[in-house]
Amino acid sequence: DPVSLLSQPLNWSQRLYRVYLASLGVMPRDKEFMSDLEKIVQGIIVGSEGEEQEVAANFREFVEGWVKRERFIKSLGQLDDTQYVNRLIENSGINVDAASREALVSGLSGGRDTRGSVLLKIVDDPRLIEKEKYRSLLLLHYFGYLRRNPDDPPDGDLRGFNFWLQDLERHQDARDLSNAFRVTGEYGQYEKKP
Repeated sequence: DPVSLLSQPLNWSQRLYRVYLASLGVMPRDKEFMSDLEKIVQGIIVGSEGEEQEVAANFREFVEGWVKRERFIKSLGQLDDTQYVNRLIENSGINVDAASREALVSGLSGGRDTRGSVLLKIVDDPRLIEKEKYRSLLLLHYFGYLRRNPDDPPDGDLRGFNFWLQDLERHQDARDLSNAFRVTGEYGQYEKKP
């Protein structure tokens, strides 16, 4: 059930969203995102003992594979360590001081970190988590309730997405968002399908 990505494993879904953003500079697209999320949570029993450790291990494994994907390599593969760190930070849109940047670069150049582990450090930065919490939550509503990208028809652009994002940022309450998505005709058509 795609709506389940908005319940228990919400932080996993939002973390995956930040992987796309930090490495590619764009929001993920529905089908690719859902496929990647399924890989990460495959075999995980929500609420089981050891669940968090299993997801963390799966996520690390996923990210190490992510940095070997053709799309990632085309975008970031030719960058040196400093350029790589700077691009991740730029894509994330967060302010990172020179000492923290240098620590990330030296971790890479010294072999203490991999491109995947540095990506995860950026993805898990509290500033990025806070900055993207509403955008990621809203995008997950599109994926979960409407099973589409925000700019797919019938919208065709991001006006609806931007409206709800402004509402979330202003009121800081996702209950209205969930209720609104739940009562759409689009959601109703998926809810009735087996």
